Order: sequence, then structure tokens, then C-alpha cells
Amino acid sequence: MSQQKSSAPLVGITIAAMAVVFATSLFLGVLYLRSRTSTTPTDPITGPTTANTDVEGKNVQYTIYPDEEVRLVPVDAGSGDKSAANITPSTPIPPTAVPPTATPTPEKIIFTNYTVKSGDTLYSIAAHYGWNSTISLMAKHNIAADHIVPGVVLTRFPIANSAFCPGSRTYVVEESESASTIARTAGTTIEILKEMNNLDEAYTVKVTDVLCVP
Repeated sequence: MSQQKSSAPLVGITIAAMAVVFATSLFLGVLYLRSRTSTTPTDPITGPTTANTDVEGKNVQYTIYPDEEVRLVPVDAGSGDKSAANITPSTPIPPTAVPPTATPTPEKIIFTNYTVKSGDTLYSIAAHYGWNSTISLMAKHNIAADHIVPGVVLTRFPIANSAFCPGSRTYVVEESESASTIARTAGTTIEILKEMNNLDEAYTVKVTDVLCVP
């Protein structure tokens, strides 16, 4: 009987010790989990960015990864070749080239208003504008002698456009004129006249056409 009574306290002490060990282990485990949770980054990791562009005339697909690696994939619709190539982040992705806008060529002839004065004739009005108008040019745009009445406003009077010959003068070709006579009138040579106006080998000029002269 005495032996059974003496073993009872030993069993109680053993159970109590095991309970303390379990509680301590549980406490340490909770602290460890909390420390791991506090060091886990809260910001989400962004995924790769993918788009298409032109590189040296070829369509490629490029992907930028979170670690700043850039991967180019050539896109060939005919062969289906999509072999990838790595490049450094500093390699530029050239933008698609935009063709320049062409500058329109100015018109050779523009229109202005002219109020007929007493004593005016077709010849005197043409002389008023010098090389920028001729009787042939007026006739081409339906201005005739019976329109030359004092006080009448010619609302569409044709003259050469100075913007057509920047840096030089305009010259409207009249009836019976040739490149040779025009060159003499303008104080230049037939070769310069040909070069400035892209004349053919026969130095052909047409009535009412606008030429550029020095």
C-alpha cells in the first residue's frame, strides 16, 4: 500500500512537466509564425508587361518582367517562327516611324479683284501686273474686251502666284513667245531657264504657263 501511495505524486509531477513543455512549445510556435508573417511583403508582385512593336522593319513582341528583364519574340505570320531572345533593359525599343507630311505645291495661278478704270484696255491691265499676267491668261479665264467697263469689278482676275517661285520671279508665257525670247526679256540664259523650270531638250514653253525666272 505504501508503495502505491508513493508513486502517485511522481505521476502527477510528470504530467505537469509535460504540460509545461507543451505550452512552451505552443507559445514559441505562435511567436515564430507571427515573425514570419510580419516579414512577408504585403505589396503584390506585378506581372510581366507584353506588347508589340517594330524593330528594324520586323514586327516583334516584347515582354518586360518584374526583374526588368526584357524578352523579344520575333513575330512571323508566314513561318510561325517565335524564337525568343533576351536583351538588357537598356536596349531601346524603337518607335514606329511616322512618314513626314508632304508640303503641298503652291498653285501657279491665283485670283484677285481688279476695278476697271477709265481708259483701261486688256493690254493696259496686263501691263499693270507686268510679268504676272497676259492677255492670253485673261482670255483663258473668260475676261474679254467687253468686260472692260469703268467701275466694273473683275472679281476673278487671274495672276501668277509669287509663292510658286520662292526666291525668284514669276513669268506668264504670252502668245508667240519662246524660251529664248523669255530668257532675253528676263535677262538670263536659256540654260538657266531650262534648269529652273525643268524644260525638255527642245526648251518647250506653253502659252499661259507660269515660269520661274531669276
